[in-house]
Amino acid sequence: MPQGRAPPSEGGSRLVTAPPPLLVARHAESAWNRTGRWQGRADPPLSDHGRAQARQLALALRAARPARVVSSDLRRAAETAAIVARELGGLPHRLDPRLREVDVGAWSGLTRREIERRWPEEHRRHRAGDPALRLGGGESLLEVRARARAALLELLDAGPVPLLAVVHGGVIRALTGRGGWENTAWIGLDPAELGAAGRAPVLRSA
Repeated sequence: MPQGRAPPSEGGSRLVTAPPPLLVARHAESAWNRTGRWQGRADPPLSDHGRAQARQLALALRAARPARVVSSDLRRAAETAAIVARELGGLPHRLDPRLREVDVGAWSGLTRREIERRWPEEHRRHRAGDPALRLGGGESLLEVRARARAALLELLDAGPVPLLAVVHGGVIRALTGRGGWENTAWIGLDPAELGAAGRAPVLRSA
């Protein structure tokens, strides 16, 4: 799948001309993304390639005209958001810990192959999309959806839109029900779509 592309909608996606009120982007490549390690609440920085990706994300988002930026306070998201905010003319940028990645517990720092070997049943449930599974003994996608949805609805009411939220792949999966989000993939969402199971969001990509 090309870099920065959002996963395809099962029911087909509809491109729109007006920017939606909420833009949600995954952070750029981190040092651990580069080596294929699960991160969770670990806090590696962006790689050099990730910083270049963040600048490209800003270019891709220019036409959507975000009014402000919010991000997870983990470095890979916060640094991506800071670069985008700077490249788009110095947009206000706020950190919110409620937008952190899924806590993957004992899986943090391991590769997919290591996780699959040590926790085969839990890995199978994760691949099947079980939202109640506590990944590595940490958080479930249901818990992530609840905290991230509450944060985004509150933040949307707190200022002008479009609001750009720079978050993590697990957070976007929890909100949309779709996995496979690559670094800097982004989507536009209506607030009514946040965490609504079975609904296809309007898809955008860098």
